[in-house]
Amino acid sequence: MASQGNSQLNKGIPEIKDAFVLIVKTEWNSHITDRLEEGVINVLKQNGVSSKSIVVPGAMELPFAVKTYSMEGLPVANAFVVLGAVIRGDTPHFDY
Repeated sequence: MASQGNSQLNKGIPEIKDAFVLIVKTEWNSHITDRLEEGVINVLKQNGVSSKSIVVPGAMELPFAVKTYSMEGLPVANAFVVLGAVIRGDTPHFDY
């Protein structure tokens, strides 16, 4: 027999339309990260979420960009979406 479930599942959860999301993506492998960013922006727009994108040179800079943004007194981000694509090749990035 199935239960009625939790009728107050969303109680206390902020409205998603009030959120601000920072998208951080790499310019390296942009043929991949640009398409990922498009998908993220589309989903956020569909849900009424505001966002901003910033670009960093490569994957190694992604965590530093998030940390720096958080420390600079810019608008508080409720979430970060970090997009990078590391492909095994001639550089050791894949191993890092």
